[in-house]
Amino acid sequence: MKKRNSTINYAFVVLLGMLISCSADPGELTAEEKYAVDTIYNRKLITWRVELDTLCKQQSDTLFARAIDSLKRERLEEIRLLFNETSSPE
Repeated sequence: MKKRNSTINYAFVVLLGMLISCSADPGELTAEEKYAVDTIYNRKLITWRVELDTLCKQQSDTLFARAIDSLKRERLEEIRLLFNETSSPE
């Protein structure tokens, strides 16, 4: 019974939200509003670029370090195998 009540309550809230969100279209933005939106967007974009550049640099540094470690490990293994082949008596 509780589950049914919670489902009905959830459906009511969703329906109410849909009805409230349906309102008249406010129309186009004024020139001042467009300028404000454009200014805010450009300021945020600068901030986001700096953050993304920092994250990309950190990520690429990590990837390069992993790649170098992996290559180094493989080459050391090849060297070890070569030494084992040449040092074994035939």
